[in-house]
Amino acid sequence: MAITRNSLILRITQGGDPLSWEEFFELYQPMLFGMVKHWRIEDADASDIVQDVFVTLIRSLPQFEYQTEKGRFRSWLRTIVRNVTIDWFRRRGRSREVTLNECLCPEDPVADELEWDAAYCAQVLHTVMRIVQEESHPTTWFCFDEHILQGRRAAEVGDECGLATGAVYVNSSRTLARIRRKCASFDADLAFDPESVSVMNLRREGDVVREGVDQTT
Repeated sequence: MAITRNSLILRITQGGDPLSWEEFFELYQPMLFGMVKHWRIEDADASDIVQDVFVTLIRSLPQFEYQTEKGRFRSWLRTIVRNVTIDWFRRRGRSREVTLNECLCPEDPVADELEWDAAYCAQVLHTVMRIVQEESHPTTWFCFDEHILQGRRAAEVGDECGLATGAVYVNSSRTLARIRRKCASFDADLAFDPESVSVMNLRREGDVVREGVDQTT
């Protein structure tokens, strides 16, 4: 199984340049925050924990040995986040350990790991869709949003924005391809996990992205 050449993680493990690290921080900060919140931790505490996670990753990620086993990076990252969270709680005394046990000792570890994987993929997809939307021409994103995410007929979308039906198909397919490529560059595992970037998941995360835009306008 080949690994995507431009994988961000692979670039960093091979001696990442400052731009790669900058991209890593920009992309992973909201994702890590969402992962920590997965354990029902308050926002202020989650922000502190994410900062500690980044400090640990700066030391550990260049030594990470990227292998082709599916999901290996996300499992490794989960261990890092979990250990940093445990340390963060323990440094703050026994009163916090009750919360720690409730958050990090699930009754069903297998179900918890599956939930973590789902949260990881959702955070990646949400972040990538937001970035691609910001980088796209408004009409291009409109075609993708209306035709792929909301399921409207291409001819109907074309009539609304003054484009031929074929142009709507082209804009939609190119945007979808960009999202999938960027997901793969974010984490090469996702290049081999079509379900993570399925239309159903795209539509769910598209609703979240759309709500975020509406709240800022």
